[in-house]
Amino acid sequence: MMIEKIITDAITSLVNEASSQSNILKQHNKHIDKIHFIPVQYRIIGGILQSLNIRFGNFLQFLLTSIINIEQNLKMHELSGKRISANLSAEASLLASWGAKELLCKD
Repeated sequence: MMIEKIITDAITSLVNEASSQSNILKQHNKHIDKIHFIPVQYRIIGGILQSLNIRFGNFLQFLLTSIINIEQNLKMHELSGKRISANLSAEASLLASWGAKELLCKD
């Protein structure tokens, strides 16, 4: 039950901060003078939703790290949180060719 309260409180706080009058006014002032084919109110809503998405992702990362640190039987993978460099273009090409073969071989 404690974890549910933490999550509920955090989400409520995130939504309240993102949808506050001051944040909406800040977004409005940012977008009002720009010429754009999307109306200002939709750009404001889009900005708020994007901000919520990023903040919620950060919260989930913090929450999961905290849970793993508290739980004795859980450990983070040694590469967790580290940047892994790889040649994705070669891997993506291999995956694409495999996928194409799979699609062609299906009935």
